[in-house]
Amino acid sequence: MKTSRHLLGSFKGGRVWNPPLLAAEPLQGGDIYFNLFFSSPLAGEGRVREALFTPAISSPFKGSNLLRGLILIGLVAFFAYGCAAKEKKPSAWEKAVDASMRGSEAFANSDYAAALVRFEISLELDRSVDNRQGELVDLINIARVYIALADYQNAGDRIEKAITLARSLNDNRKLAQAYATYSKVRWMAGDSHAALTEINKAISIHAKDGINSGGLLNLKAELLIDSGMAEKAEELLFTALSLNKREDSAAETANSYRALARVGEFKKTWNDALAFYSKAYDIDKPAGDPVKITIDLMGMAGCNLALKRPDEAVFLFGRAYIVSANAGLTARTVESLDKLIITYKEMGNAEKADFYSRIRDTMSADSGSGGGRAK
Repeated sequence: MKTSRHLLGSFKGGRVWNPPLLAAEPLQGGDIYFNLFFSSPLAGEGRVREALFTPAISSPFKGSNLLRGLILIGLVAFFAYGCAAKEKKPSAWEKAVDASMRGSEAFANSDYAAALVRFEISLELDRSVDNRQGELVDLINIARVYIALADYQNAGDRIEKAITLARSLNDNRKLAQAYATYSKVRWMAGDSHAALTEINKAISIHAKDGINSGGLLNLKAELLIDSGMAEKAEELLFTALSLNKREDSAAETANSYRALARVGEFKKTWNDALAFYSKAYDIDKPAGDPVKITIDLMGMAGCNLALKRPDEAVFLFGRAYIVSANAGLTARTVESLDKLIITYKEMGNAEKADFYSRIRDTMSADSGSGGGRAK
């Protein structure tokens, strides 16, 4: 029985981080690796499944048809009456997988409180039967939920435990996932230098296993941009883009385009930045992620503003406002309203500026849910 748990990715500022995908059962062939700009819960990895019953009859009773017939009748009676009368209760292992899957579903629906409860249940069950592989997956998933909740202290605590456990298990593949998640924690907490150290550890492990992950390269590039090394990031991003296209990863391809747009903004090559934001938007819109769509729209609007096209800019800021407001993204909504107010004032349109100012005044500056990070 194959299961798959997905935990989500987050986003910093205008940067998208798509969750890594991990499996909660033994990995099949090539592991399911993140969408790392991430992030998603790990799915079923490390879960040990037992065959509940594997009937295999090899009869030693040669020539004794009567005896063989009686044995078969007895087996039929056992299965018809014995098994039917008493259903097998699910084991702690099975309950843990079920809780983890439900946590992944809640995470996918942005119900982080419910996801946290389910993953904590899975963790307790896995620890109760010393399922260390399952425990490792649970810890990483819980850390990713805390990232989504912007609780970086708890996220860091869980992921540090995951790193220690992965080392003790000599599980390099999940160790790489843990390092990548820890990198995200440090980045979101504002320490890009420490985040670079952690992502380099993850990339190094992948390299030893002959794995190239476009998602990991996307994250490293974002960190390089934050550290003022946009040109170095650009080289990395074109490699990441090629890998993501080859792997047919739409989310990570969009992340590569969005990061390249950031490079364009840094270099003030506004037409290039606009083109990359547009390509990201073309991928994100059909995927239906309002956070990423809002970021793309805001990015395109900003580029148009820099290119002295205010009419196009306010149109796109307006679309970003509509998307974020309807998706309940409070901080993004406030940001788009502020841009509309400022731009209309600069255009000399006091009526429109006042209109959006009145809306803005009714809103809290609190970021609420989904504020600054794309999942």
